[in-house]
Amino acid sequence: KKGKLLSIGKPHELIRQYGGVKVMIFEIKNGIREEHLEKIKQALKESGVVAKGELLFIPFAQKRSLEKVMAITDWLLKEGYEINSSTTKEPNLEDVFLNLTGEQMEVNK
Repeated sequence: KKGKLLSIGKPHELIRQYGGVKVMIFEIKNGIREEHLEKIKQALKESGVVAKGELLFIPFAQKRSLEKVMAITDWLLKEGYEINSSTTKEPNLEDVFLNLTGEQMEVNK
């Protein structure tokens, strides 16, 4: 950062150490109701679940997170939500940079 070396290592090591966690991202038609969001937050305490518009972000911050995400998916469907898509965002070197510096990477064009 600004000419200072903050960390050194192989990319996979830096990602594991500084990249953060995997995040499951659901696109839910018409978004999720606040009371249901609160239930999910309670089920995954301290995981940082966030909803923005039609997107629901569920970090894999706990043991057995995948099982919990699958259970939440089933529950959402039973509650009548239409899940348009889901994807998993893996931490990458940009996340490492953001976490180490607190700044966005600048790309020269």
